[in-house]
Amino acid sequence: MALLVALTGSCKLYDKIFGDEVAARLGSKTLPLSEVEGVVAPGTPSADSAILVQQFIHSWAQSSLLAEIAERQLPKDMKNLDREIEEFRRQMLVYRYENLYVQKHLDTVVSRRECMDYYEHNPESFVAANSFVKGRYIRISTSSPELKVVKSLYASYNANDSLRLEQVCYHSADLYWDFSQEWVPLERIAADIHSELSACEGRFAFASSLEKEHLGYTLLVSIRDRVAPGKQIPFEYCEEKIKDIIVSRRKQDLISALEREIYNKAVESNRLIIY
Repeated sequence: MALLVALTGSCKLYDKIFGDEVAARLGSKTLPLSEVEGVVAPGTPSADSAILVQQFIHSWAQSSLLAEIAERQLPKDMKNLDREIEEFRRQMLVYRYENLYVQKHLDTVVSRRECMDYYEHNPESFVAANSFVKGRYIRISTSSPELKVVKSLYASYNANDSLRLEQVCYHSADLYWDFSQEWVPLERIAADIHSELSACEGRFAFASSLEKEHLGYTLLVSIRDRVAPGKQIPFEYCEEKIKDIIVSRRKQDLISALEREIYNKAVESNRLIIY
């Protein structure tokens, strides 16, 4: 096996080893060399190739051996798979046809107005379990000479202060994240500052800023806006999700309409007769 894998990059050497183009044999069953060659992508390191080839051949052998035992030991009625195979084939044909039909006919363009209508008419689907916030997060070395300046500016959203803060942080902060124009789940902030979500919820229910030291850094969080738990998730945050929902509904409606049309035509033409 090791020799086989070492030679995976050379088809000529493969053929030299397997003149009959067979990679493995189990009684009268064979594993074609072409199937083994297809497992290893061009440029794969030899060590990885060895693992892939070994796993593939082992899986083929194990499956074949189990099939042999099943063939010998299962009662005759349990070996008759014609009905199951035909049902599986039928389901796969239907699935593929419906997918092809959807690809040709599904309208995937969703307007902002459609999303807003869905959002407004289904408020119960967009209830926030935890807070969503807008603001900024800064991580700066506790020994930084600019720490005092950053502390004096990070909670201000005045245009001049914000510009000055960004300039200072560009040169001195380890991380400057301004999310004052986008909604972010509070759990993401809690994870970044190594705090429990419940602690952050409690803090920002009554305050708009937080300062914390962690492993030589000072972590500064300022909250400009907040949607509390139990309130409706901001539309901007879930707009893409709503688009997916609308397109998914269109897809189901399209398939249902197709099925009804085919059924009705069969009944009208007397091709389908139910007694």
